[in-house]
Amino acid sequence: MKLGKLWNPKKDVAGTGDHPGTAPARAAPPAPLPPVPQADVDALFRTWLFNDITDGKPANSTAEHGVLHALDRLVSSMHFGSHLVPRQPDVLPQLIVALHDQQTSTAQLAAKIGQDASLIAETIRDANSPAYHPTSRITSLDKAIMVLGNKGLRMTVAKAFLRPIIDTRAGPLARRASPLLWAQTEQCATACCMLAGAHRVDPFDAFLAGLLKNLGTTIVLRVIDQFVHDAHAIYSEAFCHKAEGMALKLSANIAALWQMPATICNALLEASPTEASNQSALGMTVQTSDRLSKLALLIRHQRIDEAAIEGWGMSEAEWHYCQKLVAAEKPAS
Repeated sequence: MKLGKLWNPKKDVAGTGDHPGTAPARAAPPAPLPPVPQADVDALFRTWLFNDITDGKPANSTAEHGVLHALDRLVSSMHFGSHLVPRQPDVLPQLIVALHDQQTSTAQLAAKIGQDASLIAETIRDANSPAYHPTSRITSLDKAIMVLGNKGLRMTVAKAFLRPIIDTRAGPLARRASPLLWAQTEQCATACCMLAGAHRVDPFDAFLAGLLKNLGTTIVLRVIDQFVHDAHAIYSEAFCHKAEGMALKLSANIAALWQMPATICNALLEASPTEASNQSALGMTVQTSDRLSKLALLIRHQRIDEAAIEGWGMSEAEWHYCQKLVAAEKPAS
């Protein structure tokens, strides 16, 4: 894949920027991909997440109705289905308070990390990421903490605690879709942090909002598996669209339950692709980051031909961020 084709500000209308025959050959996608309008990024990703089956049959409409009814009850319930999120929510409020407290020192965060083997591994992994440009591979916690700094440590700890636990008892859809959903969650949070400065929002709040956005989708996957027991079921577009809207409400409600700042909860509600009016800066950050992260995944996994999106008219900055996401993103397993 030749990422340079995505954004070439030097190429003028006369075609003098790139000369035929001088560019290296680009790898062909596994199958021809039709041109896709910009607005279909969400639809393409939704199809990948819910309907990525070639030999499936349409899900029973009665089952889809049952799922939507169950989700509606969860939206109106006391705990909003938080018991279906594979994390222990009781530790999150205290953790987030500590992460938000600027008086919490790097040494205090390091002490917490040193008590948890998974956090140690996560910290070292993040310090070795391209984002921090390590000159050599980092193997010690002390060196990783030095590279990440206080802000990086806060993001690492938040991500580690929100990373979903692989539940072997989960249904077929949740087992198949969860790795892809988490890959997009990580990319969305990274994009939120990238865009925070331009949108004049707090980088850590933006990062948290990106991590929290898909909480409701995790619940949707699990509820679907309670009603649809066919591993090869294909879900209707109308159903997926409605479930996606309910997922955002669940994400915002659970964030409030976990004592997240109101600005983050409101931003999650504003992250819908159809939301445009009275949108906060943080809401716009999450919405844009969600779209860019999905687009990056679709490009990286050759779900969309880059030639189909060159004429979408996105800003140079957005293409720049998308390229960075594609380059840094690891394929979902």
